[in-house]
Amino acid sequence: MELFFGLALYAIGALLIIPATNQSSFNLFLFAFFILACGIGSLEASANPYMVKLGDEKNASFRINVAQIMDWVLFRTYYRWSFIFIYH
Repeated sequence: MELFFGLALYAIGALLIIPATNQSSFNLFLFAFFILACGIGSLEASANPYMVKLGDEKNASFRINVAQIMDWVLFRTYYRWSFIFIYH
C-alpha cells in the first residue's frame, strides 16, 4: 500500500509541473516539487523492507547501500546531461 501511495504522490507531483509551466507560477512549481519529493521519499522508505527480503539477510545492508549509491549516481548523471542539453 505504501508503494502505491508513493507512486501516486510521485505521479501527482510530476503532473502538477505541467500547469506550473503553463501559468509560469513559481509557487506552483515549489508545491509540485514538494509533492514530487514526498513521493520519492516515500518510495525510498517503503522499498527498503522489500530489498531486505530479496536475498540473504546478511547481505541486506549491502543491497540497500548499493541502491542508494545508484540513486545518487543516476540523479547526478541526469542533471549533468540535462544541463549540457539545455544550456549548450
